[in-house]
Amino acid sequence: MRSVRLLGMSLFGLLLVTWPAYAEDSGTDSGSPTCQQQCGAQAETVYRQCQQAQGSDCLSQAHAAYESCADACPTPPAPPSCGDRCAAAADEEQADCLAEGKGADVCDALRTATLGFCTAKLCGAGDGTCEDKCTLYGNLLYAHCVAEGGTAEDCGHEQTSAVQRCVAEHCSDTPQPTCPDRCAAIAKKVNDGCLAEGHPTDVCGALADEVNRKCVAEHCTEPETCDDECREAAEDAFKTCIANGGAANACEPQAKQALDACVASACGEPEPSCEDRCKAAAAAGIGDCVAGGTSEDQCKAQAADAARNCIAQNCDDADAPEPTCPELCDSHAHQDFLRCVAAGQPEATCTDAAKNEFDTCVALHCRMSEKCTDFCDARTARLEAKCLRKGVDEATCAARSDAFDRTCRSTRCAPPPPDTCVVNCQTTADAMKQDCLAAGTPADDCAALAQGALDQCLASCGATPPTTCAEACEPPAEDKYEKVLERTNDEKRARKKGRRVFRHCAEDCPTITTTLPDTTTTTTTLPEGD
Repeated sequence: MRSVRLLGMSLFGLLLVTWPAYAEDSGTDSGSPTCQQQCGAQAETVYRQCQQAQGSDCLSQAHAAYESCADACPTPPAPPSCGDRCAAAADEEQADCLAEGKGADVCDALRTATLGFCTAKLCGAGDGTCEDKCTLYGNLLYAHCVAEGGTAEDCGHEQTSAVQRCVAEHCSDTPQPTCPDRCAAIAKKVNDGCLAEGHPTDVCGALADEVNRKCVAEHCTEPETCDDECREAAEDAFKTCIANGGAANACEPQAKQALDACVASACGEPEPSCEDRCKAAAAAGIGDCVAGGTSEDQCKAQAADAARNCIAQNCDDADAPEPTCPELCDSHAHQDFLRCVAAGQPEATCTDAAKNEFDTCVALHCRMSEKCTDFCDARTARLEAKCLRKGVDEATCAARSDAFDRTCRSTRCAPPPPDTCVVNCQTTADAMKQDCLAAGTPADDCAALAQGALDQCLASCGATPPTTCAEACEPPAEDKYEKVLERTNDEKRARKKGRRVFRHCAEDCPTITTTLPDTTTTTTTLPEGD
C-alpha cells in the first residue's frame, strides 16, 4: 500500500486542486476569467469604442453592455458535497491502483483507506476553514516536491501557487482565477500581440515577463489578516520539520499546533482596518525593492501603487486614494522602459533610462516650493470657508476645496505627470465600478465588471504601450530641464523652464476635469508660480 505521504498528496491533489467535474460544469478552470469578468471585458471594449467615437454617456453604454452579457451567464452548479468529493477521490485511487496491476483486494482496501482518510481530515466539524484545508494541501504538496528532489525554493513557489489557486477556486461561492493567473493571462496576450507586430521572440518574451512581474507587484498585494499570518508561520514550521528529515504525516500535527498557538496568542485583538493592512503589506516589499537597485523614492511610489490597488480590489469599507505624483511618474517610466526594450535596446540600458526618467519626472512634476503650496493652501481655506458660510454642506464644500487645491497646484506650482495607458485603464475600471454601484447592481457583479474591464484594458496596452498626448510632451520638457540645469546648476530655474515647455505642449491635450458632488465642474485660472 502507498505511503501516507503519497496517499495524502494524491488525495489532496484530487480533492482540492482539480475537482474536474465541478470546474468543467461551472465553466471555470485555473486562470480562466469568470463569465461575469468576460462580460466586464466586453464592457471595456464598448466603453473604449464609445470614447474613440467621442460619444456621450459612455459609462452607461458600458454598463448596459455588461448587464446584457451577464444576464446570459449560466448559473454555476452547486459544488459537490465533501462526501461526494471524497468518494470521487477514493474511486480514482482505486482505479489507479487497478491500472498498476495490483489485486482487487489490495485496491479495495486502498479505496476504503482513502475514503476514511479524506472524510476524517476534511469533512468533520471543527477541522478548520477552507483556507486551513488549502494550507494543509500546500504543505503536503511541498513535502512531496521535496521528496521528489525539488529545492526548497522551487517547492515553496509551487506550494504558494497551489494554495492561492485552491483558495481562489474553492473558498468562495464563485470559483475565481488567482491574481497571478490573471496577470499571466495578460502577459500571454501581450506576448501574442508583440509577436503579431513582428518583434523578435526573445524580445517579446522579455516584455511579457516584465508585464507579468509588474502586474503581480501592482495588483496582487493582499490585506493579510492575523489568521493569514499565522498560516504562514505554520507553513514555515512544516517546512522546517521536513528539512530536518520529518515525514509529512509527522510534520502536519506540528504545523497544526503552531497555527493554533499563533492564533491563540496573537489574534485576540481587533484586526487593523483593511486599508491599513493593504498599506502594511505593500510597505513590506520596499526593503527588497531597494536591495534590488531601485531608489527608495521609486520603491515607495511602487508600494503606494500596490496599496492603492489592494484597497480598490479588497476593501469595501474604504475608497482607494488617487494615485500620487510619484506613482504616476513610476508608471510613465515603466511604459517608456517597455517601449525602449521593444525598440531593441539592451535591457540594462532601458533600466537605467527608466530610473533617470522617474527622477526627472519627479523633479518636474512633484517638487513644489513651500511658497507656492502655502499660497494654494491659503486660497483653498478661504474658498472652503466661503462655501460653508453660504450654508452648503461640509462634504460638498470639502470636495470643492479639494478640487480647487489640485487645480491650484497643477496650474501654479507644477503640472501633473503625464497620464499613461495603464493609469487610464485603472481610472476607467474604477469609474465603471462606481457607475455600476450607483445603478444599484450587486457589489460582486460590479467587482467582476471592474476586474474584467481592467484585465482587458491592461492587455490592450500591449508590449509597446501607446504614447498618450501628455507623454509626448514629457521628452522636450525633460530635455529643457536637463539643459538648463547643466548650464546654470540652478534647480529652481531648470524646473520652471521645463514646466513651461510641458504646459505649452500639453495645451492641446485632452483636459482632465473634476466633477463635483453637485455635478458642477470647476475651471480655475491662476498665475504660474514655482
